[in-house]
Amino acid sequence: MTCLRFLLTLLAWTSCGAGITALGTRRALGRAEFLALSFALGLGFAGFVHVALMLVGVRVGLWVAIAVAPLGLIALRVRPVFVPSARPPLLAWFGHAVALGAIGVMSWAASLNDTVAGDGEEFWTLKTKSIVRFGTFRNPDFTGGVRPHRHSGYPLLMPSAYASLRWTVGTAEGWPVRYTLALFFAAASAILAGILRERLGASLAAWLTAFFAWLPMLLSPRGGLLNAYSDFPLAIFILIGVVEGFRWLTTLSPRSGFLSAVALACASQCKDEGGAFVSACMILFPLTGLLRGKRAAFAATLIPLAGFVTFLAWTWAKRSFVPDREAATASAGIEWSRIPRILYNVVWLMVKANKWSLGWLFVGGMLALRFPKPREPESLLTSAAGAILLIYVAVWTVIPAAEADEAMGCNAPRILMHFFPLLFVWASWRLATVLPQETPRPRIEH
Repeated sequence: MTCLRFLLTLLAWTSCGAGITALGTRRALGRAEFLALSFALGLGFAGFVHVALMLVGVRVGLWVAIAVAPLGLIALRVRPVFVPSARPPLLAWFGHAVALGAIGVMSWAASLNDTVAGDGEEFWTLKTKSIVRFGTFRNPDFTGGVRPHRHSGYPLLMPSAYASLRWTVGTAEGWPVRYTLALFFAAASAILAGILRERLGASLAAWLTAFFAWLPMLLSPRGGLLNAYSDFPLAIFILIGVVEGFRWLTTLSPRSGFLSAVALACASQCKDEGGAFVSACMILFPLTGLLRGKRAAFAATLIPLAGFVTFLAWTWAKRSFVPDREAATASAGIEWSRIPRILYNVVWLMVKANKWSLGWLFVGGMLALRFPKPREPESLLTSAAGAILLIYVAVWTVIPAAEADEAMGCNAPRILMHFFPLLFVWASWRLATVLPQETPRPRIEH
């Protein structure tokens, strides 16, 4: 019965996301890509609805978890259009098989009877339990009561989404959480494959997807992304938001703008870094929109606006419950002298033989060919990646010196996870201009 309820919860998330995806794209999608976008955006949107309701004072519960499915089914009155079926070449099949191997490793890791992560068990899961128990984050657990939280000021999108598991499945711990994260990883691979397929032939797109899927295994031999309770979802929401923003910039389609807005709204409530990134998008998107004129620049401001407003609302709301012991750790100012060492450490993390460093060889090769000029639409991807890097550098310069080195060490995989996908997509698209290959997927609009 638990498995059946878990599957029904996944179906509710996916049906909600299917409506969002159908409303938000004019492109013909592959069926796997459509299903992956539906699951990822449905999960994120469910958590975002919980957070938004709690911010305005509404107590959430099982009714919210059930209500998201009809929302998506209503939106599905806009029928998605799929790419005509075609038999991919044999080399592409091999690439897909290698990528499925990475998904298999992640599924195997999810089946193990261990915790999701130290962080997850220590405070992410506690947050979920508090939301389930009280229906709001304005409760004694968050304000330093009987079960005080670490990092009580973190945004609550993922704990809110997992509250749905507690209400529908009966638990927000153990295998349901691990398998949800594993499914999110599989969805991310399918989303990336669809993005690459727009510019690349089937074989090259399949092998680059496989390459990307196996890189995170360097973080841990037992499925390292299962430890990224909120970090990996944040990375994928950022990727969807920026890529759809790029599509809006090239087509000025309101649908792409809508999909980008939903993804960025989800990113704003994943972590503080996501909120800071969406705040940066309030500058990046209008500047890039100037390529299409002043009206486009104004319209571009509206894309990240929902996420930005929600992040501001959360920042204001959490002032009432962030414990003094956390507020007291804030730095008195910026340590400018620390910046050279921070940049050196970041570069060293990229090139030393661990983490995601193999991917940087590929990205570096594409950068050597041609970096996007500021007046090219592709510059949105690279400037967004640069914004994420600057956010981390800024954080490391203001936290107390005693914690700076520790923060850089624990954030090493996170920073690569957050901005590497953007540069990987851009570098893969650049590869399409220098290598002979099969015909890319036809761009079909509806």
